[in-house]
Amino acid sequence: MPEPIYTTSNCRPAYQLRWSLALFAAADIPPPGAWLAPVQIAVETDGVRILDFHFQPPNVQLFLVSTQPPTAPPEIVKSVKGRLQHEISAHVPRAFQRNFSLTSVGGAKREAVEAYVADQLGNHRMADDRVQERLQEFQLSFPVEAG
Repeated sequence: MPEPIYTTSNCRPAYQLRWSLALFAAADIPPPGAWLAPVQIAVETDGVRILDFHFQPPNVQLFLVSTQPPTAPPEIVKSVKGRLQHEISAHVPRAFQRNFSLTSVGGAKREAVEAYVADQLGNHRMADDRVQERLQEFQLSFPVEAG
């Protein structure tokens, strides 16, 4: 079998998955100038990149972040919230409420997503033909009707 050209040792995933993260403060948070740069550096090691930050009164910390593909959504919250809490813990021991909001954001068009999903059985064949046949039984098709 030929050796793969692209491996984890010679490739770095792009940060292309974007998320909107809202953290809800339980106390007054210091201004971002005091903590944003160190938190940005710290979360990079978790596969998270903080692209933008805004404070929305009275208590919402809004982040635009991007992640590498292997980063699971719960890890995004854990990374940003945990590292921010650690950075400001000397000033605010319990900074955040337990709730948060994490939403994926991006420019994918519905048609592109539907085409991608519809093509998955053809692009990623199962090793066992019986499994492939069984999955095809459950594939749904909704052709667009004209007019």
